[in-house]
Amino acid sequence: MTISAADKNLCDMRLTGSLIAKPPGDQEGQGRLAGMDADLQLQGIFDVKGFSVHTDSLSFGLTFNINGIDRGTLSEFAKRDGRLLIHGVEDIPESAEDDDDGESDE
Repeated sequence: MTISAADKNLCDMRLTGSLIAKPPGDQEGQGRLAGMDADLQLQGIFDVKGFSVHTDSLSFGLTFNINGIDRGTLSEFAKRDGRLLIHGVEDIPESAEDDDDGESDE
């Protein structure tokens, strides 16, 4: 996906998908022996506000509904290499955008 396509199709959108984080120090295509650390996986619904592109990486911030995910493993995903599998994309409801500002329509 090009940078402009990612900006158009992912920013300010609500995604349904999975985050998959590789164990620290894992290399692309590296095999694993029994008992080695496996990939961490977290499925959920998350909002994408923006992303940044560097010469060797892509990073982005995701906003989760904390009640919709396993909170115990969330911190283990920070600063790790991995991938994002997207199963669905939709607009962020206006009420959710208002909640980000600490304001509500009610």
